[in-house]
Amino acid sequence: MLAADRSAKSLPPEELARAVQTAITAQCDLDSRPGLRVRVRKVDVVEPIGKPQTLRARVTLHLSAEGNPFCCMEPGCLLGLHAGRLVRTADHVRRLIGRRGKLVLELPEGVDVEKDPDVRLEMDAVADEEPLDLD
Repeated sequence: MLAADRSAKSLPPEELARAVQTAITAQCDLDSRPGLRVRVRKVDVVEPIGKPQTLRARVTLHLSAEGNPFCCMEPGCLLGLHAGRLVRTADHVRRLIGRRGKLVLELPEGVDVEKDPDVRLEMDAVADEEPLDLD
């Protein structure tokens, strides 16, 4: 006999946030990328009539100097959370929480970015280089 389908609403908020954070970290390969970490601040569970259960997550990307220099501070560039990867991330969350039914993950407010004061961008590194002596 199959186990009942587990609703995301049945999970404690901290466990659901941890599952989303784990899935984003894995799908964006953040463990192999120094200086990039995500934190899921909140997850709301929405159950639209006739549609799959939806998780609306509030996410912060944190940059530390360990990854200097960064190309930019754009979460879309740094995480690569395009539509296809977001679908794979939702599926990862679904498996982590033991849900059989489809699950949708949304980031309605995008991804906030925080950085340590000593984080540098590539353009900053170039600006600090000694000018070439062309004479």
